[in-house]
Amino acid sequence: MMKTPRRLNKVLFLFVSILISVHSASALEADDFFNGGGLSTAAMNPNGQWVALLSFDNKHQRIEIKSTDLSQSLTLLDTKTFTDHEKSTISSMLWLDDNHLAVQYSLYREGIHQLKDTKVRHDLLIINIPQDNGKLLQTPFEELDIKSVRTSGRLVNPLEETAGEFLYAKNGSTSKIYRLKISLLNNYNQKLNKLTRIDGGQFTKANEIASINGYALAWYSQSDQPKAVLSYHSDDELILNYIDENSEATVLYSWKNDKVLSEEKDFFPIALADKANEFYCLDLNEDIERSIYRVNFKTGDIQLFYQTSSYKITDFIADDDNNNIYGVKVLRNGFIDFEYFDATETANAKDETSAQEKAELNLRIGANYSSQYTLAYRITHDEPGHYLLIDNKTQKSKLLGSRYPAVLGKTSSQLIEGSVAVDDLTIPYLLSLPKNASTPKAPLIVMPHGGPIGVHDDRYFDLHSQFLVENGYGVLRVNFRGSSGYSEALEKAGTKQWGDGMLRDILEATKKVIAMPEVDEQRVCIMGFSYGGYAASMLLIDNPELFKCGVNVSGVSDLNLHLNAHFLSSSVDEWYKEQVGNSLIDYDQLKAISPIYKIQDLQRPIFVIHGSQDDIVDVEHAHRFKALLEKHNKPHQWKIYPDSGHHFFDPEVMTELMTISVEFIDQQLK
Repeated sequence: MMKTPRRLNKVLFLFVSILISVHSASALEADDFFNGGGLSTAAMNPNGQWVALLSFDNKHQRIEIKSTDLSQSLTLLDTKTFTDHEKSTISSMLWLDDNHLAVQYSLYREGIHQLKDTKVRHDLLIINIPQDNGKLLQTPFEELDIKSVRTSGRLVNPLEETAGEFLYAKNGSTSKIYRLKISLLNNYNQKLNKLTRIDGGQFTKANEIASINGYALAWYSQSDQPKAVLSYHSDDELILNYIDENSEATVLYSWKNDKVLSEEKDFFPIALADKANEFYCLDLNEDIERSIYRVNFKTGDIQLFYQTSSYKITDFIADDDNNNIYGVKVLRNGFIDFEYFDATETANAKDETSAQEKAELNLRIGANYSSQYTLAYRITHDEPGHYLLIDNKTQKSKLLGSRYPAVLGKTSSQLIEGSVAVDDLTIPYLLSLPKNASTPKAPLIVMPHGGPIGVHDDRYFDLHSQFLVENGYGVLRVNFRGSSGYSEALEKAGTKQWGDGMLRDILEATKKVIAMPEVDEQRVCIMGFSYGGYAASMLLIDNPELFKCGVNVSGVSDLNLHLNAHFLSSSVDEWYKEQVGNSLIDYDQLKAISPIYKIQDLQRPIFVIHGSQDDIVDVEHAHRFKALLEKHNKPHQWKIYPDSGHHFFDPEVMTELMTISVEFIDQQLK
């Protein structure tokens, strides 16, 4: 669990006179949007002297220390030079005290086939910030004072108010938490001998804080004390225990045989909630863990709390007491990234407040003990997420960095939130329009999201949409049935609706939007990635009077081919049967909703783009699509990226992909 300095009350607040003005006229290129570098997160030490910044640049991460007046800076660690292993990631950083920063990172050693034999090594480094009388000392990494914990386990509490100490969990048949002293640990990469005591010999009864029989999968703490633990036992039983003031464990819930809270969900507690017996949980039955639930393991009450747009949740971000969850760590493009949200607006509590109120998030994510400084995170619909350091005495703020630094302050758009009724469902949509457009009516690009089940478009800054807006287009994003983030009913309504209800939702939202005076109904194109590419193909074929062109990126063209891909795991195969269809039973129905068998009806130009290394939608879909486009002499463009997978992580590839897509659309809609 990532923690922030004590005395924080994570609430939404308004930056009045302290906000940085963001919008200014500037020409932007695709490379500005997709260059792959930015700031992931920031953390301030307890006395407010230093701020640690975790940034990423393509395949590498970097930790930089800055003084709070921003006059001093030191690169503390850079994975580009720190390790020879390319597949490494920093998963967390947090201050243990004013002088020591703990950094958790993982090194991946690849196996022989698709990482099946991959071994992961987790290391915890504790770095003493090099300084002299308040001045940072420029010190190479190999000369830094670095300690490491060599005993397998994890840091569970930084004990910020106790300098030089922290709590560390060690697992085994009996799992325990120990209080460790930094000064007694071995130096990083120190060669040990027979006279050397590993980790200073601190894993003793005298340093033991809590103990539980069984292998501890997770410890949960509040106010620097362990309050609960989830443990695994040899008889295949999981037990969730509360720990009292005397360190005695009481069973709250156990998973054994058929005892489960829900037939459909497999809840795994990640953090304590603010009410007795309640925990924040992930559902391990999800294809990708994107949903947070509040679960009362005593009463069985379950509430959906939050859903990410598309990325896998690996951990929560909470305050020191672990009562206020205000963000999640997600696995994005191979790196651990940080996503923040307003906990008062949960997935089951969508209201009808205006877009202006809802499309801006201002969040406190840290403060020093004296409360002189506040760390803040801000994001709007047309402004990328960025971090501010606020001096509460002077009411002035300083920009620490942004997720997308090249576009911060240079983008603008108008956001319209609306909905359309389809089959007794309320289908939400987001329409982004250029500001100060050269023409009174903007051409429109409809952009269905991928997934499609359990994914959604949110109202905050979206890189691809904003890039299209900067090129003069309105962008329509529809949270069609099957989308997460709104209600469980809307998500469940997407079952087996790939080629029917989902497409009708997108179509009806498009028809409503093009009737608006701000949109040019004669210049409409559709573009999408993954399922969005599939939807672009199908809707383009079936609605030539509406859509003038389409761009299909990594899209499915043949449902039966997709459902019989050789690389599908048994769990994914079962999910497809439940959500899409069974090729053995539903072959004809799946064929009827596959665009490859309707190409003869295509009347408008289409651009098909795919990556040869795609292990989600095989590149064979694109090859077959191209063959039939040529057979029927249909207007098209085709582009294969030989080294790319499903998501086009390479910034240069994504830059080119979006550039040539806009050029294609420009040509068709001119």
